[in-house]
Amino acid sequence: MPLSHDQVRPGDAVPELRVTPTPESLVRWAGASGDFTPIHYDHAFATGVAGLPDIVVHGPYKLALLVRMLVDWAGGEPGAVSRISVRLSTMDFVGDELVCRGQVTGTRREDGRDEVDCEVWVENSAGERTMAGTASVRVPAAAGVPA
Repeated sequence: MPLSHDQVRPGDAVPELRVTPTPESLVRWAGASGDFTPIHYDHAFATGVAGLPDIVVHGPYKLALLVRMLVDWAGGEPGAVSRISVRLSTMDFVGDELVCRGQVTGTRREDGRDEVDCEVWVENSAGERTMAGTASVRVPAAAGVPA
């Protein structure tokens, strides 16, 4: 059953999404996005030349995970996410479980559509927020409210 406006309240949690990026998933992302910077797929380059602890997860990959979490919550409707804005705060590395989370901050009606506003973020396995921002998700109108 798809999410509806009358089902959410400020403070409600968005169901989390947990993903552990692998070298293969990051190579696939590099191919899809066209970002072939070696720190995102070449362990020897990332650790040797760049001096990093491991292969770095693409920032836009983490953004895509947040969108996936919101789309899943909205019942799989690809166009449900009407707005998202995030800021990267630190790097994540291959093999580290990423936990995408969100919390409802409010509901509103805009341009004849019901919107649910959320705070969204990605946490690493240490519980640190490595990306955070806000998003809006379109949902069906509350019962008895004309579209």
